[in-house]
Amino acid sequence: LIEQMPHGKTPVRSVDQLYDQAAFLDFFLRGKVRSLGRGCRGWFRVADIKGEREFRCWNMASDELEQLDGNILWTPIKSPQRALEKLLRVYESDTSRLVDCC
Repeated sequence: LIEQMPHGKTPVRSVDQLYDQAAFLDFFLRGKVRSLGRGCRGWFRVADIKGEREFRCWNMASDELEQLDGNILWTPIKSPQRALEKLLRVYESDTSRLVDCC
């Protein structure tokens, strides 16, 4: 029997489903971060050609920002191994309680 959540939503029971959702949301969250960063003159970390890390402002010229896009140092989605450790150790294997993958 599957427990019903508010508004008839069914909790996530599969780690695969959870990671599909996390990958989908990660794309949108990055867009939101870009928008917020531009709005408040925020900064982001990039790795340059030499691999050195530095901070750049979101308000830089759009052509320069496009060139740096592949070098932005985003925080990755939580590794599946770490998620499984947390599920077993903290959440008693209840996948619906793991909400910090991305």
